[in-house]
Amino acid sequence: MGITVRQMLRIPELNRMKVVAGESGLDTNYVTTVTVLDAPDIQRWVHGGEFVITSGYILKDDPDSLVRIIEYLSQGGMAAIGIKLERFLKTLPPNVKEAADRLHFPVVDIPIDYAFSDIINPVLSRVVNAQAQELRFSEKVSQSFFELIMNGEEVEPILNNLRNFIHVDIAFIDTFFGQSYFCAQSDAFVEIIKETNLPQLIREIPNRPVAIGDKIYGYLFFDVDAQDIQKSWGISLSHAISALLISTQKKLAKSEAEKRYRDEFVQDILLKNVRFEKEVWNRAQLFNWDLRGPQTVVVVDIDNYKHQFEMAKQIDEAVANLEEIKKRIYYIATSMIKMKFSNIPYAEMSDSIAFILPSPFTEYESFKKKLYSTISLMQQEVAKKTKFSVTVGVGSIKDSIFSCYQSYDEARKALEMIRKTCGTGHVIFWKDLGVYKLLGNLYNTKDAVNFYYDYIGKLIEHDKNKKTQLVGTLESIVRCNWQLKAAAEELSIHYNTLKYRFRKICELMEFDVYDSEQRLNVALSLKLYLMDKYLDK
Repeated sequence: MGITVRQMLRIPELNRMKVVAGESGLDTNYVTTVTVLDAPDIQRWVHGGEFVITSGYILKDDPDSLVRIIEYLSQGGMAAIGIKLERFLKTLPPNVKEAADRLHFPVVDIPIDYAFSDIINPVLSRVVNAQAQELRFSEKVSQSFFELIMNGEEVEPILNNLRNFIHVDIAFIDTFFGQSYFCAQSDAFVEIIKETNLPQLIREIPNRPVAIGDKIYGYLFFDVDAQDIQKSWGISLSHAISALLISTQKKLAKSEAEKRYRDEFVQDILLKNVRFEKEVWNRAQLFNWDLRGPQTVVVVDIDNYKHQFEMAKQIDEAVANLEEIKKRIYYIATSMIKMKFSNIPYAEMSDSIAFILPSPFTEYESFKKKLYSTISLMQQEVAKKTKFSVTVGVGSIKDSIFSCYQSYDEARKALEMIRKTCGTGHVIFWKDLGVYKLLGNLYNTKDAVNFYYDYIGKLIEHDKNKKTQLVGTLESIVRCNWQLKAAAEELSIHYNTLKYRFRKICELMEFDVYDSEQRLNVALSLKLYLMDKYLDK
C-alpha cells in the first residue's frame, strides 16, 4: 500500500518541504515509489503511486503546461508532484493551484538545496519499512482468520476477530440463509440493521458485499460514515470476507447434505416407500421429529412454474432466475409455517414443497383456522417478495404417519382441482371438496367421459367447430346458481348477450332449465369434463 503523502512529508529528512496546493489529497494519495520528471510526456513512463519530483527546468518556458501534467498524473494514479519552485518557476501559477486543489493532487515545494537522492533514499526506505510492516500485519491477520477456519468457527467469532482489527461495530446479513449477525456495542446500530430493509441498508450504510464473482452471499455493514472507511482496512476485510465465504460454503454443504437426506426420508413416507416401522422411527430420531399420533399433509405448489420455462427466450438465464425464485418461495413457506408448527418434516419436490403437520382429531376447526391463517399470510408474502402465486392443498388427517401417503395424494388432487375450477392462488382442504372427493375416483374413467358427453358433448363440439365459448358460459351460470344476471356480471358481458347464449345452450342440449334432475346432471357433467380436461395434464 505504501505511505500517505502526509506521512512522507513527516519524514525528518524532508521536513523543509512544503505543500503549496492540493492539500485535500494528503491523506488519500499513497506513495509507493519516487520518480523524476525530465520530459513532459511522463504519463508514458509511470504506473501509479509515484511521488514525481522535478527541478522545473522543462517547465520554465511554459509554466502553464504544469496544469496538463498534473491532470495526466492525477488520472494515472500518481501520489503527488514535488517541484523546486525557487530554481526556475519562482512561483506556482494560480491556474495550476486551482487544478491541483480541484483534483485533490498535492503539489510540494522542494527546497533548492535538496538533491534528488536526499528525497529518494529516505522515501524508499520508509516505503519499504511500511510494506514490511504491512506484510507482518497481513500475516498476523491471515493467521488469525486461518485459525478460526481450521477450528470450524462460524460467523460470530469471525466478526469479533474483524472488529479487533478495524475497531468499529459490524453487522453481517447472510442473504443466502436469511440470518443476521452482530458484533456491536451500539444498540441503535443493531436496531437500524434489524428494522431496515436490505436495499435501503445497502444505499445508506457503508458496506462490503461477501461474494464470489456475481454470486452474493451477504453484506458486511459498518457503523461509520462512508468517508471514514480506511484503506488500511483492506487486508482485514479481505481475509474476513474469505473466512465468511468459507464458513458459508461449509454451512451450505452441510445444509445440502441434510436437505438431501431429509427430502429422501419424507418422500419415502409420502410415496409409501417405507417397509419397516423401525426404519421410520430411527430415521425420524436423527432429525428429532416426533411422528407419533395423527398427521396431515400440506402441499404448497408454485403456480405456472413450468410454464415460465416455455416462455423463456434465454433458457440458461431463465433456469437460474427461476431456481432462485423457487428457493426464495421455499424459504418463505418453510420459515412461516415453521413459526407456527415447529420442528416438522418437509420435503422439496419438483415445483412444490410438502409438509407433514401434527394434527388433532378433536380440535380440528381450531387447527384448520390456525393453518388457514398461516397459509394465507405465507401466500401474501410470496406474492410480495417474488410476484409469483402458490396454490395450497391440505389433505385429511390420518391416524398414523404410515397413512400420510393418502393425505399427500388428497392434498395434490385438491390443489389441482381448485386450480382448474377456481384459478390459482387458493387454499383448499380435502375435507371441504364435497362432491369432488367422489368424482376424484371417477373423472378419468370411460363411464365418466360417456356421462358428461351425453349432456354437454354437443356444446363441446360446437365450441370446437365454431370457436364459441358455450361451455365456459354454462360453467359460469352453474357457478352463479343459475342466476343469469350474476353470470353476465362475472363474464363481463351484456345481460341480453348472456340470454342469447343460454337459449343456444338449451337448444343444443335439449335442456329443460326447470328440471332439477337435469340441472344436477349438467352440473356433474361440467365438473367431470373440467377434471378430465385439466387434472391429468
